[in-house]
Amino acid sequence: MELSVILPIVQAVVLFHDFRLLAIRLPDDRAAIGLRALCRMFNLSIGSQLNRFQRDPNLAGQLILARVNTPSGPQYMDFLIVQAIPLWLIGLHFTAPFRKSAM
Repeated sequence: MELSVILPIVQAVVLFHDFRLLAIRLPDDRAAIGLRALCRMFNLSIGSQLNRFQRDPNLAGQLILARVNTPSGPQYMDFLIVQAIPLWLIGLHFTAPFRKSAM
């Protein structure tokens, strides 16, 4: 899967059940959430989820690579388009308990 880098027009940290999620607004006005934080929230392996995105054609187009600003400088991060979160969640198989909080 070849990903091009997208520069978001807005980025913000969103609190969701005490988890800090990085949200971005894309130039086409779609919103996306950082995949690593979503995986941490559900106690999932980021590597396994990235493999899943490569295997599943319905999900593959919903993962984007964006360059975001962080306190340590620009970083490249994987983001999931917000409208695809329900589709992503449907396919999860939980074997470990959810994390209570990231704070």
